[in-house]
Amino acid sequence: MLLRLGFVASAGKGSHENYRHESFKGSFRKVTVDCPKAPFSDDLVSSMARQAGITKKQFLMACNDDRYIP
Repeated sequence: MLLRLGFVASAGKGSHENYRHESFKGSFRKVTVDCPKAPFSDDLVSSMARQAGITKKQFLMACNDDRYIP
């Protein structure tokens, strides 16, 4: 889903995966995912959405709809 939103996988530590999204202004957002915690709790989904700079509803829409493009 993060790839669908334009994020790119980057190096992580241990069981964590990091995804980075660079904007055209040079700023970036980083989302850290702890894969062994899958399926993700409601709190973790909220945290990933916040890190991605979108609402939880937008995050879930992107997960559930193949046509979703931000």
